Amino acid sequence: LLDELRQQMVLSLPMKFLCRDDCLGLCPVCGENRNIRHCGHKLKSYNTLATQLEDIKDKIERLKD
Repeated sequence: LLDELRQQMVLSLPMKFLCRDDCLGLCPVCGENRNIRHCGHKLKSYNTLATQLEDIKDKIERLKD
């Protein structure tokens, strides 16, 4: 089941996170397009998506125990 869940999560991720190399993306806090306006939120230095996936992995592993 873990492998199936992992595959589905990977397949649901966008293939490309940014529209172009110089794209600033969306603010992870408020969703503002950072190419148009800077909302003022500080961005954390780690990848929030990767952190969330690690949290999910840890929860699944705890459930298996």
